Amino acid sequence: MNRDEISNDNWPSVFDENLDEEQKKVFLNRKNAIDAVIKGVEPVDKICERYNIVRSEIYRLLDRCLTLNEQGLPYGYAALIPYKRLNMYQRTEQINGFEEEKAKVTLTGAFEKLLMLYPQLDELIKNLVFSKRKGDLESIYKRPKDIHKKFLEECKKLGISPEKGEYPFNTKDMARRSTYRYIKLLKERNPKSSVKDFGESSTTLFNTTGIGDKNSIIERPFERVELDGHKLDVSLAIKYTTLEGDEVVKELDRIWLLAIIDCATTVILGWHICLEKEYSTLDILTCYKNALFPHQAPVFTITGLIVPDSGFHSQKIPEAKFAIWDEISMDNAKPNRSKLLKEKTKHILNARLNYGPVGTPTRRPLIEKFFHLLEENGFYRLISTTGSNPKDPRKNKPGEKAVKYEITPDEIEQLVEVLIAQINNTPKKSLNGLTPLQVMEQRINRKMPFRTLDEEHRDGIEFTTIQETRVVRGNMKSGRRPYIHFEGVDYRNEILSENYTLVNTKLTLKINVEDLRVVFAYLPDGSELGFLKAQGKWGIRQHTLKVRKTINKLANRGDIN
Repeated sequence: MNRDEISNDNWPSVFDENLDEEQKKVFLNRKNAIDAVIKGVEPVDKICERYNIVRSEIYRLLDRCLTLNEQGLPYGYAALIPYKRLNMYQRTEQINGFEEEKAKVTLTGAFEKLLMLYPQLDELIKNLVFSKRKGDLESIYKRPKDIHKKFLEECKKLGISPEKGEYPFNTKDMARRSTYRYIKLLKERNPKSSVKDFGESSTTLFNTTGIGDKNSIIERPFERVELDGHKLDVSLAIKYTTLEGDEVVKELDRIWLLAIIDCATTVILGWHICLEKEYSTLDILTCYKNALFPHQAPVFTITGLIVPDSGFHSQKIPEAKFAIWDEISMDNAKPNRSKLLKEKTKHILNARLNYGPVGTPTRRPLIEKFFHLLEENGFYRLISTTGSNPKDPRKNKPGEKAVKYEITPDEIEQLVEVLIAQINNTPKKSLNGLTPLQVMEQRINRKMPFRTLDEEHRDGIEFTTIQETRVVRGNMKSGRRPYIHFEGVDYRNEILSENYTLVNTKLTLKINVEDLRVVFAYLPDGSELGFLKAQGKWGIRQHTLKVRKTINKLANRGDIN
């Protein structure tokens, strides 16, 4: 086998998040070893030693990667997924030599190997340790000794024989100490779930202490920011363009402004406008992106607006481009607590989310003051304002005026841009007569440290990518080819269309909400199925998830055909 003739450039990728922890560990170790062999920068023996894989196994794995699938393409990295069968081989991996090898490893090593060989055991222990429902059968096994008992019962069900002296039955305590150590390790690594066993007071104390110093004075830029959403008191005439190019004008009396403010300097870092009834996690992520990336001003069409040259930190302070935050203070709103937001914040920013104590969310005085300032200096002066309350004299048929004078979201964005730029450049008494941007610039020049966004995230794609699961549908009797359905539209590709064996299979989808013409699909074991294209008119013109939902909503109401 000539390594110089092997290329992995076009191998299908693997979505390793679908694997459990042990499988993922094995997969990544294999992948790194195979990559090293293909690069050929060092002898195979050294690669084997580094990744603890024997030479024969290295070549066996490489051979699996090069095996062609039904489409005539290499299986690639998918062949490295633990326990994955290749159609070309049609063979079952035999678990041999376990008894012979167990003497070479420690008790903990044997236990870990057992969990790797039988993922069902690992899943069982985790479920018993972290069972949430009161009164269910599994909650009986909360105590370590009961979990160990259940563990042994499951071993027997899986065919691990005490009569043959197989592990764990060939040890004096039948892996009891190893099980206890694993339970302890699970709890220590998952304190948020484990502390619930000790009652409500312990849980409250755990959730409200040890995360940031709430009494400290924040002086360093980007150390802490505040994020919030505010419903603007103004009516709009919103114009939608359908995929056929037709324009639909509707009155809209709700508009949300999301903003992020730096606590040390009071600089407004970025903002985003949402035209829905409530803002979503995707709106928050868009606000993240607007605050992190170099600022892009809207196109100005309103005559008479005076636009500052450097209204935002990335415009005035080059070093502050792509600056990221250590802590984000926000309230307990549902979008703020979503799993997606937590995962993206951790993965992209490695920042803390501070919701404040349970039942008493941390007040965000800076962002609240900013919203009040924005309303009084800007939106309450618009002819389509809805006022601060039903009796506000400034409120005078706002909906009719919004349509009559064609006050559109683009114009609101222009107004927000100017107002925020002015606030960032207005001297404040609390800042000793300096502007927020001047304070930030001085402190950065004094070499106050801050982090910047990693290069791998600067294309911005991860901020607009979400993950969904959909089940493959199709019916051979009626001639309906296999497909998945997302937001009112069918998606498929040639492979899916021809493969009825995938019907009822749950696919993992990666979706760029800025372009719904295609989605990327993975099979349950992490293998890639590739891009699935939207059928009909939805697969022709680029459109966003927000536009798709809006057009579907208008169609369902009968406003458009």
